[in-house]
Amino acid sequence: VCTYEGIEIFCGPQGLPGAADLFYRNNGDNTFTDVTRPSGISWANRYYGLGVLPEDFDNDGDTDLFVANDATPNVLFDNNRDGTFSEIGLKAGIAYNEYGEEEAGMGVSSGDYDNDGDFDLYITHFFRESNTFYLNDGQGHFKDITTQIGLEEPTLGMLGWGTQFFDYDRDGDLDLFVANGHVYPQAASTIVGTSYPQRNQLIRNDGGNRLIDIGDAAGPGMALKRVSRGASFGDYDNDGDMDIFVVNLDESSTLLRNDFAPVNNWLVVQLLGRGPNRDAVGAKIRLLAGGRPQWRTANGASSYLSYNDVRIFFGLGEAEGADEVEVTWPDGTRQTVPAAPANKLLVIRQNGPYSFLEIGTNPYVE
Repeated sequence: VCTYEGIEIFCGPQGLPGAADLFYRNNGDNTFTDVTRPSGISWANRYYGLGVLPEDFDNDGDTDLFVANDATPNVLFDNNRDGTFSEIGLKAGIAYNEYGEEEAGMGVSSGDYDNDGDFDLYITHFFRESNTFYLNDGQGHFKDITTQIGLEEPTLGMLGWGTQFFDYDRDGDLDLFVANGHVYPQAASTIVGTSYPQRNQLIRNDGGNRLIDIGDAAGPGMALKRVSRGASFGDYDNDGDMDIFVVNLDESSTLLRNDFAPVNNWLVVQLLGRGPNRDAVGAKIRLLAGGRPQWRTANGASSYLSYNDVRIFFGLGEAEGADEVEVTWPDGTRQTVPAAPANKLLVIRQNGPYSFLEIGTNPYVE
């Protein structure tokens, strides 16, 4: 038993031994091989890992790995393209926050919030630590800009878990969602400035310069106070926007239906890869609409203990379609769709045809 703010609590994380991160290589025959040690991943096994995210952070065509660690430095494994990784978290500027402090990393998401072609990072943290926003310079180096974009104060009183970049209002830039909930039931009565159940947060991208917690304007679903943990994102009702499923501790889950932007247009892209990577995980998609580029990665992994819709969602605002959609497949080959109408499901088959369907149609039927 440990003591925090004068109350007895269970110890953690540093009062407990950490569990090793493991890395399994897919053998392509429904079996896996543990390559934790030969790959170099074991280097960080003295830390307390919670969130993990595969992404090509330096735009060199291969998938790197980021791990958000609790009360220890975050790690970034750079892919060496030979089956091994080099840990570069400190060099990349992502091991600590801007004050040089370790934080309690929980959930993690990546997205190109400023539409400049590289993927930025958002990490959720413990109460009295703000969540941290790292801006990517395009070469795999990051800068903590949490204070500059207005996200320090709104998150200090929260304890964050699942999180995701997504364009909730379909205006062409990425917003953020955060699932919150404390870990100590005694929090409400003994710790000043917080509570055990907490409201979740919807954070609007205000044109790439500020991120704003829209609070009560997010509707009654976002006003609920729960002890939330995981958050998964997908379009369950097939209306062209992303909804949110939140797992709560000791009570029923919450399904948040997105009703924000019926007037803004959208395009959903579904990639059908060849071979075992049917969902084309790791593919890059660049969309051009109204003179504005947007980038996404085909990847359902992010948030916290969750997996997301593998379809790729783009908000088009008032544009009546996309001028161009370009896919860079995991093997480096490229495929271009010269134009795409709005409010459709665009299905692209690797090295094959593409088609426009009504969303909700079975994309696997040719």
